[in-house]
Amino acid sequence: MINSKNMKHKIKISTILLCCFLTATALFAQKSEKETITEIEKHFSLLVKAYGSNSIFLLAAEKNYVVENLNFRLLAKTPLYKDYIQYWVGSYQYYSSSREHYEQQLQADILKILARLARQKEETAANNLAKDLADFSFSMGFDNTVLEIVKYMQSIDSEFVSKNRNLSRMLTTVQLLEYKIPPKIVGLKENTYKNCLIIFMDSDCDHCQNEIDKIIKNYDNLTQHGIRVISIAADTNKERYEKYSKKFLWKDKLCDFKGMDGENFNNYGVVGTPVIFLTDKEGKIINSFFYFEDIFKITEQRIKSEE
Repeated sequence: MINSKNMKHKIKISTILLCCFLTATALFAQKSEKETITEIEKHFSLLVKAYGSNSIFLLAAEKNYVVENLNFRLLAKTPLYKDYIQYWVGSYQYYSSSREHYEQQLQADILKILARLARQKEETAANNLAKDLADFSFSMGFDNTVLEIVKYMQSIDSEFVSKNRNLSRMLTTVQLLEYKIPPKIVGLKENTYKNCLIIFMDSDCDHCQNEIDKIIKNYDNLTQHGIRVISIAADTNKERYEKYSKKFLWKDKLCDFKGMDGENFNNYGVVGTPVIFLTDKEGKIINSFFYFEDIFKITEQRIKSEE
């Protein structure tokens, strides 16, 4: 016959031991997390130092730490996250012989990191990092890297793109630049857009205002060379937009007051303003730009080649 007193005593002891074990485990994990964050801070300082001294040897060592060991889940809990990523991706310029080489090296390491995080079952860290690095790659014009990041992440998370609207739009832009066919612009009768400068803007955006002012300043020169300006605004305030757009010298100025959710913004994959698309004499997209100066250089080169 089972002694109920002894049984209760054993259960009590087992419960106490279990509680002690769980407490010790939690304390160990907490200590380990603190130590890891201290290590992250140390390596960030070393990266900044290497960056400032242009030391290829030190930069290579810190690059290897990021790729092989950096705990991105814990990094995201610190105020260092954004700066650490910026210094890391910026360090590739020191051992890249060209822009293409820069992208190749960065892309290879991004994919290694994402694969490591997947092996470590760090799904949230992988998703957040992939999204941020896709944003950076897109802003740098590293379209192939954006595609490779998305391709890899979709292979481990089929909802990766659908969960991130900006990624879906980035892919739209990447495809536009690959196939070079501009979508129909809602609000215009034409379906083809030859020799066009198409700027997506917002009147409440300082950068947009700067680029608009440059276009206005150079408008006569643009029209003399047969370049048509089309502006598409993300404004939602009708009064402010109509007041601001009065200074536009071109007739094709569109705004549906739906903000970034407007159909044209969706069709062109616009994730931020300003962005400018330039088309050639056949109506094909040459490229997208963030600054008018880049377009001006291309138009000048094209005009000289046609003379």
